[in-house]
Amino acid sequence: MPSHWLRERPIRDVDREDIGLLSVPPPDLGLLAADLRAGYAFLAELDDDERTVATLSASDRPLVLQMVAALPSSRLTACW
Repeated sequence: MPSHWLRERPIRDVDREDIGLLSVPPPDLGLLAADLRAGYAFLAELDDDERTVATLSASDRPLVLQMVAALPSSRLTACW
């Protein structure tokens, strides 16, 4: 569900060890969270086919292959 991933979380809910603070100085976790939400905002605007694919059901494999084949310059275009 997109709302799960796009919700704003309090900084106290972020485990600094989980994000591997390898940079010096470490990033501002609030800014990092905002960047992540902005980068994945498209999840809130999935079309019907994209929502179907997002459920990760093996039965939707033909739909996924059809969608990939429809991409510009797809190598799978000739397969369909």
